[in-house]
Amino acid sequence: KVTGELQITSGVQATGVVTATSFVGSGALLTDLPASGKPTNLVINGAMRLAQRGTYSAGEGYKTVDRFQYYKSGTNETPNQSQVDVASGTPAYQAGFRKAYQIQNGNQTSAGGGDLVFIEQNIEARNIRNSGWNYTDSNSKITLSFWVKSSVAQNFYGQLVSTDGTSQNYPFETGTLTAN
Repeated sequence: KVTGELQITSGVQATGVVTATSFVGSGALLTDLPASGKPTNLVINGAMRLAQRGTYSAGEGYKTVDRFQYYKSGTNETPNQSQVDVASGTPAYQAGFRKAYQIQNGNQTSAGGGDLVFIEQNIEARNIRNSGWNYTDSNSKITLSFWVKSSVAQNFYGQLVSTDGTSQNYPFETGTLTAN
């Protein structure tokens, strides 16, 4: 039993139960979280590394990259989905990403106002709850960070939707992207 202050200049290894009545410091090394205590990425498998179901599918839904799926409406042909390699030398590759989730449009003979492909990733409610974001406070913010690459120049639309409790819908758009 130690009473008073115990200073240790090297590592400590304990077996059994260790109880502390207080702790000084961020605890980041104990929890593997950043010092702020907030996760840096709420999107599970955001790097697209896991594809347990396969790497290619002509169907919609959960078929390839884990935690990601797509739905379509009004398309003439079904788009394909796949896990693809990120090309070396690109900004995404230089940022450390090696895989991507790709939706390849089918051979569409026409495009109408109701034609869409919708990519979905469900963020765990507990991760949103523990992120520090207060959606009821207009001064509280959350940042969504992602890479988008398109073979055509266009503006893409998205939304952050919560269906837990009171439904919330936060639409956003990418702004016009250039091809490739």
